[in-house]
Amino acid sequence: MPNRRLVLCAAAGFLAAVPSGARALDGAKLGLKPGATNDQSDVLERLLRGAAAAGEALYLPGGNYRAERVRLPDGARLIGEPGATRLHGSGTSPILIAEKAKRISIESLALEARGGAAADDAGLLTAEDVGDITLQRLEVARSPGSGVRLLRCGGRLRDLSLRDIANTGIFSLDATGLIIEGCRMTDIGNNGIQVWRSSGGWDGTLVRGNMIERVRADAGGSGQNGNAVNLFRAGGVLVADTQAGDCAYTAVRANASSDVSIRGTMARNMGEVAIFVEFGFSGAVVVGNVIERAAAGISITNFNDGGRLGTVQGNLVRDVFRRPDPETGKISYGYGISAEADTVMSGNVVEGAEGIGINLGWGPYLRDVAAHGNIVRDVSVGIGVSVAPDAGRASIIGNTIAGARRGAILGFAWDDVKTGDLARAGVSVDPRLTVRDNSAA
Repeated sequence: MPNRRLVLCAAAGFLAAVPSGARALDGAKLGLKPGATNDQSDVLERLLRGAAAAGEALYLPGGNYRAERVRLPDGARLIGEPGATRLHGSGTSPILIAEKAKRISIESLALEARGGAAADDAGLLTAEDVGDITLQRLEVARSPGSGVRLLRCGGRLRDLSLRDIANTGIFSLDATGLIIEGCRMTDIGNNGIQVWRSSGGWDGTLVRGNMIERVRADAGGSGQNGNAVNLFRAGGVLVADTQAGDCAYTAVRANASSDVSIRGTMARNMGEVAIFVEFGFSGAVVVGNVIERAAAGISITNFNDGGRLGTVQGNLVRDVFRRPDPETGKISYGYGISAEADTVMSGNVVEGAEGIGINLGWGPYLRDVAAHGNIVRDVSVGIGVSVAPDAGRASIIGNTIAGARRGAILGFAWDDVKTGDLARAGVSVDPRLTVRDNSAA
């Protein structure tokens, strides 16, 4: 349809009053047919091009529309009827595609495929090189790949609902200023939200206020999958106020991601470490999280691969259990909080750990870790610290420990206890350790 005709249509009464109050061209009056059984991709794409060129949004009234691989032009604004407008894909291809655009906006509609598993990881909505993409109040369901897949995009994703996604709910690679907030996800195959970069560097994505439940690890691995939020090589990311439940591995996993802040997580029923910062990072703040029932609570680890520099403060961890390591089969985990290098752990509470409540270092991988002013209750070992050869310094000051069945403060060389209970008077203390003012009962 020529652009001139769309302008004339707008003047001739083809504008619709959409729920948001904005004006838009009515797609049903311009040739789209809600409920039709034939594919309407070509008509939808043509109307989107014309509407964008005319500076108008396109409105899809409530109903079902079959469509696939619809390409969105620069400036496209697509608006549906909340809870009623549904685009159905018939195969494994994306339903909507945006490429090399300055601005795209989509709101108040649903995208749904037939489910299953795809050979590739296409999203039902795929965007590449979009400077400012706005997705809000969308439903995405039964994707054979991912739900939303963004490559080199900036913008805002708000109030999305994703369910029955074979791979990843929302995947972002090399973001250019992105906010992901207020989204809800259930029954996800591998990861809820992934924020990745092609190579390590600053990303700055904000991930906040999302609810993610029942994330599996269908593709296997030892932690690559099964996470509510998964960061990889992405620096400067804020992950805040996440509600995560029933995930095969973690609530938040940050791999090789420096200067990240993880705060306000409510995690329950995690199959591995609930909050895991690992491999080649420098800088992590883990503050004010609540973890209930997980194989382990919080880990700031992999000093052997450059992982260092963290603050772990004001967290509550309870009911952590031991289970087999997925790689070795050895019974492991069961600890509340663990750190290896240049990290302070203060003001945390750990209650109910089948292993160690707070752990400092592993073998030679310990340098300048402090555990000050924590409370540890009902655990096997209250605080464990490495005294293995080549381990570095640690300070354990002013902690309160109750109900530690094997000992309040013990020195370890890997898994083996090498000291008496350092909380007791008269027990010899390794010169690399500062241990004082702790209360044990």
